[in-house]
Amino acid sequence: MKLSESFQVVAMIKKLPSMWKYFKNYLKRKRKEMGLEDLIVRLRIEEDNRLSKMKFEKLQIEAKENLMEQNKNTSTKESALTISQKGERLKWSKGITTIVANLIIWSRIADFLRKIKRIFQRSGLYL
Repeated sequence: MKLSESFQVVAMIKKLPSMWKYFKNYLKRKRKEMGLEDLIVRLRIEEDNRLSKMKFEKLQIEAKENLMEQNKNTSTKESALTISQKGERLKWSKGITTIVANLIIWSRIADFLRKIKRIFQRSGLYL
């Protein structure tokens, strides 16, 4: 006894695991009739997408393991540098980067003012 190809496709779709619920519903609602070869191609594509998504999520989790959140009870000066859990890298917290940026800007302004003061002193004018 031979089963029609469309019946085989429907049976294979019903046998998909529960984790594939959304993909299963997508296949059920397709209006175009699908052959067995088309189903196999779509299943392979979906499986590849799921594997790449799992790898990407795993990499994201590993990347998050290296970060530590700044303790809100301590001041920014105390927690200037936070060390990752693995101790591989030093991470600058957001507060310390703004402090360092301000120090750099103010030091440049101070240098500029010193230069202007020297120029005025050489010319005989004083501020």
